[in-house]
Amino acid sequence: MYKDSIVQTFNEEGHEFILTHYFDTKECTSIIKKEAEEYWAKKNKKDAAANYSFDDDTSWSLGKMLDNGGFELGYSILTMDGNFLAAAGLRQLGNDKTIGLSRFFGVQSLFPYGNAFILPLHIKLSQDKNFKEMLITFNKYNEHLLNYYLKILPRKNDKISRMVFEHIKDFQPRGIQTINHTEQHVLSLNLL
Repeated sequence: MYKDSIVQTFNEEGHEFILTHYFDTKECTSIIKKEAEEYWAKKNKKDAAANYSFDDDTSWSLGKMLDNGGFELGYSILTMDGNFLAAAGLRQLGNDKTIGLSRFFGVQSLFPYGNAFILPLHIKLSQDKNFKEMLITFNKYNEHLLNYYLKILPRKNDKISRMVFEHIKDFQPRGIQTINHTEQHVLSLNLL
């Protein structure tokens, strides 16, 4: 159905966005390593650091997941005007679910560009592969995003936020669940 990668180009608000989804995640490891290290060097979130590490030998660290097929359905990178903007993986959970926006990180921006372009692709890929449900999960260090999706985003009126809301509005809060051995807040989208 798909080749090694998908590349999509969008022009919005005077910017060129290029979204590349790598099915072989080893192909994007060096790009993500550079961007993740720069990103997390500026952040003061020690509880998130292990999940995004490339020097950690744990199987759930970003580096290990990219190198060892932990993003079974690929990893997406979004650039704006040639500069890194955001990235996230698409994982399989059991036989009938996916986890979208997994290990998401991005350049801080006034608008949710990463979500506007990566989320619809993750939904489409999940649907094309006949999964029944897509989840977005939130660890303690990114619970603020859950609040953003459920409470702030519905009130935003800019075009990019509305693009994200068109997809997020169909997700349902499922409370706290244990996903991959970690208690997390979950949003769920029925794909049937």
